[in-house]
Amino acid sequence: MHNPLQLAWIIQRNMKIKIKQSCGIKGAHVSAGASIDIEDHIAEDLIAMGKAVKHSGDSQEKKHNKKGK
Repeated sequence: MHNPLQLAWIIQRNMKIKIKQSCGIKGAHVSAGASIDIEDHIAEDLIAMGKAVKHSGDSQEKKHNKKGK
């Protein structure tokens, strides 16, 4: 029987990224601005090519509250 650490390479890990430039990923067209969950090795390649960035989770800009006097 295998130790879970020996099988770690089998487990696929995913990363959430935001696409900066339209591109094809795994045979599908993905438009700029889209946020997708993709396998780590593909995400790292897209980030290295400058086509994506890690998704921060904050999709909306922070709104500043103006205090009344």
